[in-house]
Amino acid sequence: MAQTIVRLEGRKLHDDKSEWGTIKDFSSHALFDKAQAIKEANVEATEWYLNYAQMETRVVVEKR
Repeated sequence: MAQTIVRLEGRKLHDDKSEWGTIKDFSSHALFDKAQAIKEANVEATEWYLNYAQMETRVVVEKR
């Protein structure tokens, strides 16, 4: 059975050589709910983007 992975990633802003790294993994959400995890990851991504001006964020959703 495929597993859905939802995670918040970040890297240095304006630095294309900077690697994306995981800030927080939402996949082990208690009673994992994909839509809720994506919503929470997006909220947190916005907070990170606003609070850490030197960081670019993205929410990654993948199936394994």
